[in-house]
Amino acid sequence: MERPGLETIVTLLSRDLRVAGDRYSLEIGPPPRHISALLGPPSPDAVIAFSADGMVCMWLHFWRTDDWLEELASAIDQVQDEVMEHETELWPECPLHRHSLIPRPRDGRVVWECMDTDQVFAELGALPDSFAI
Repeated sequence: MERPGLETIVTLLSRDLRVAGDRYSLEIGPPPRHISALLGPPSPDAVIAFSADGMVCMWLHFWRTDDWLEELASAIDQVQDEVMEHETELWPECPLHRHSLIPRPRDGRVVWECMDTDQVFAELGALPDSFAI
């Protein structure tokens, strides 16, 4: 997987979020002024706004680093935490254990995997409907 643009990230993560319900959305836009001030220079040109029930919960920003896969997995982990907080349950839940799957970089891509066994259940953007809340 090559370093994806924000549009690709939104497309892939939106596919996975659909199994969490229709209350979540992602949108690309300029960073709000207060976020730009917090981030400091160099401020990103665009960020991804993650919303639940029409209200922005967080802005995801990505630096241009060599560890972009790690950075992407970390951002997905933050979104996952917000979903679990809103739903008050695990998402996506590991089918083998009573814990959530974790987004982790693996072989040039980000996958959803079991934290106990490292078994991969889906690539980012390919989470099956069986993981619906």
